[in-house]
Amino acid sequence: MSVFRFMFLKKFFKKYSPLLYSLFNLSIFYFLWYLNTYKWQSFCVPVDWAQILLIACVSTYILHFYKWPKFLRVVIWFLNGCFIWVCFYCAWFVLDSDDALMSIFYLFLPIIGPMIPIFILKFNFSKIDDLLIKRSFYIGLIVPFVILLLNASLYFNAYHNIQNKRMQHGYWEEKIVGMHFKYHTRMCLFDGWRPPMHEPMLVVFNRIIGDPLVKHSLIDRINIYKKEFPNEPIRVKCTCSEIPNAKTYLNDPVFD
Repeated sequence: MSVFRFMFLKKFFKKYSPLLYSLFNLSIFYFLWYLNTYKWQSFCVPVDWAQILLIACVSTYILHFYKWPKFLRVVIWFLNGCFIWVCFYCAWFVLDSDDALMSIFYLFLPIIGPMIPIFILKFNFSKIDDLLIKRSFYIGLIVPFVILLLNASLYFNAYHNIQNKRMQHGYWEEKIVGMHFKYHTRMCLFDGWRPPMHEPMLVVFNRIIGDPLVKHSLIDRINIYKKEFPNEPIRVKCTCSEIPNAKTYLNDPVFD
């Protein structure tokens, strides 16, 4: 009887393993989303490109267990390569906290959350024999790094333009001026209201290259933003953080 049950379970898992793996990973992502949204918010609203990348990577990761046509597997494994960087970034952002105790408190998130996809992808990647699919994964690892380097150069130029009072009105100039009131750069649970927009590359560049307006007050930054980017909203209609005084962001007189 036990042998029969074992054979039945073996056939069951072999037949439905892609679905079970997908459901397992979907439950992990749902759990992390729930924690981030309703319990201990670490990540706020991603900017447009980050939203698209995150949705694409999570979706293809959840679905990569199935036997897709080859051209779809190439796309899926390219995005899985990109997803490795997403996982490492999430782990680094959570651990790079203003408060050491909070980093320890959040230690389980980068271990249980972002690291699980990395281990599973490594395990499944080792079983791939098709060279084209393997190359697509490696390209997925390289492309985000190349894009990061190109944008680092643009950020560096924007940094010096702002520092030398030669304000341009490009993508990075707007993000730099908007730091600390529109775009957050570091996680802290005890900071009152928090800027609600998350631009991952801005977080990285601010830590590596710096902030040319670091000596300016928050009110100065807001006034510069109003002057240089009059068509851009200075406040987003949502809050980041579940603590009670986070709601003051919506009516803080500092924006008036």
